[in-house]
Amino acid sequence: MLELFAFVLDDLQPHKATLDPRGRRLARALAGHASALAATATTGNAGDCPPGLRRVSHFAGELLGVDDFRTEQDHVLDRRNRLVHGAGIVDGLAVTVTTDPAGARVVIAPGLAFAPDGSEIFVDAPSTLPLPASGSDAALFVQLAYREVPCQPVLAGSTSQPSRVVETFARRSPCCPTRMPLASRLRR
Repeated sequence: MLELFAFVLDDLQPHKATLDPRGRRLARALAGHASALAATATTGNAGDCPPGLRRVSHFAGELLGVDDFRTEQDHVLDRRNRLVHGAGIVDGLAVTVTTDPAGARVVIAPGLAFAPDGSEIFVDAPSTLPLPASGSDAALFVQLAYREVPCQPVLAGSTSQPSRVVETFARRSPCCPTRMPLASRLRR
């Protein structure tokens, strides 16, 4: 097929001066398609991209698929969260201990943090965990992790697929009581 295409283009070369405006438009479109085809043949497919942050290069008439949208989201989140902010607490997430008739609890205040992989950990309301029994000078390790909760299922073919994902957090119970050095207790 490509050989036939090349033959037709070679055959048209002597007649290029006699092409009308419509013929020139078609020739330009044909040349553009041939150039894109040649670029694809020399650069390979998307799996051949070099290492680094990848993003989608949008163009008019592009047909977007799931992989395109995921690549776009990964690009934005990775660049902003991991490369700009780094990992750690951005705001809030103060941890306090309260006692009520139900017992002692650890309370995590609302706030925002970034996980080492760039995931946003957003706590939108106070979150409580039961406080394990321990000595008064024990330190507790409270940990939050990024978590996705699929929701709003829609019919996709013969199966149901979630159409949205809630980005939330998972909390791990306070654990690992350890003896805190005096300096750490004074900083509380």
